[in-house]
Amino acid sequence: MALLLRDREAPSEAAAPPGGGEGHVAAPDYACATCGAAMVGGQDWCLECGSAAPGRLGQRPGWRPALTVVAITLLLVGGAVVASYAALTG
Repeated sequence: MALLLRDREAPSEAAAPPGGGEGHVAAPDYACATCGAAMVGGQDWCLECGSAAPGRLGQRPGWRPALTVVAITLLLVGGAVVASYAALTG
């Protein structure tokens, strides 16, 4: 029992970081565009707010996907109108 207590009271050398007690701090390469937190190169997401790093999500979609969604919606609405007219008159 005395050995366990003695080990607990002795300072641990493994707890201290190597190099005289000074930890390595990476210099920030750029700041987050949303919150301004420091980000290093190769970091994909901000650790403070969670937003993506610039260029991480690729290019934003253009007009083509939006027009495709609008066209499909109009086609479905038109089909529903025709089907309801046929059901009411037939």
